[in-house]
Amino acid sequence: MPLPRAGAGENLRSLMERAILRVKAMKQGNPLDPATQVGAQASNDQLEKILSYLDIGRQEGAKVLTGGARADVGSELSEDLCPADGPRRP
Repeated sequence: MPLPRAGAGENLRSLMERAILRVKAMKQGNPLDPATQVGAQASNDQLEKILSYLDIGRQEGAKVLTGGARADVGSELSEDLCPADGPRRP
């Protein structure tokens, strides 16, 4: 997905591209597995709250560059995410 042109130029663009690759490479799974980098949320309620915040952001014009949904691994995991271009607040 092409990134929007940022006022800071290519440095920000390059940083975001590297960040997205890094987030996509994270290993999700059982928190007791030493290879796991991202474990499940503490509860389904916590996961639902996180997903509701993502929905609010989307409704307000934010874009999610990767992830942002429930992960399909049979537990309270959300996909690793990298949000961008959210509404600016004072």
